[in-house]
This record gives sequence, structure tokens and C-alpha cells, in this order.
Amino acid sequence: MALAETEFIWFGRPFRTRVLSINYFSEYDPKGSQITDPGRLSEIRSSGLDSQLRVEAVQGTMEAPWLRVHGLLPPLHGRGLIEMFDDGWLPPHNVLTRVPETMSHR
Repeated sequence: MALAETEFIWFGRPFRTRVLSINYFSEYDPKGSQITDPGRLSEIRSSGLDSQLRVEAVQGTMEAPWLRVHGLLPPLHGRGLIEMFDDGWLPPHNVLTRVPETMSHR
């Protein structure tokens, strides 16, 4: 399982979406299963998986239900938590939220 944090500007659709971070987990229950070993993280990144998941995280941001429900909002900054599983039968629970303007620039 991987959990990506994305950031975007909403202007009728996500605009300038970027991935802030991706955390990897060895089990579907993230409590205590986050992969933090530098060697294992290096393997994941060098395998090309990291690049693929970044593309998937942006796509997950584009498809999250919050965006369809609130389509008429003025431009705003938002953050997303995008779940990605290696089992296609598990439904993701993507969460997008608005962030205060003062927190939108890292």
C-alpha cells in the first residue's frame, strides 16, 4: 500500500497538481507498517515504482469525488490523500480538502 499527499489549485478542475510525498506500507493497515528502511526505499525508487505511483496519485486527485461535488468553487488551494493498493479489489478512500491560503505554499 502507498499513501500519497498531493497539492493542487482548484479552478474548475485540479490545476498545477503535484505530489508532495509518498509513504509506503508493507501491510494494508498502515499502523506500524510504514517502510522507513533507507535501503528498501531506495529499491522502491530505483525500480520505477515511485514514478508510476506519482502519476497514479495525480490521476487519483483528478478523480476524487470532492472535485465533482464542488465544481463551482472559486480558485483555491487543496490537498489530497490518495490511497493506492496493489490489489485492484480494494477500493481506495481518497480525501481532498481545502487548505487555508497561508498554508498553501511550502
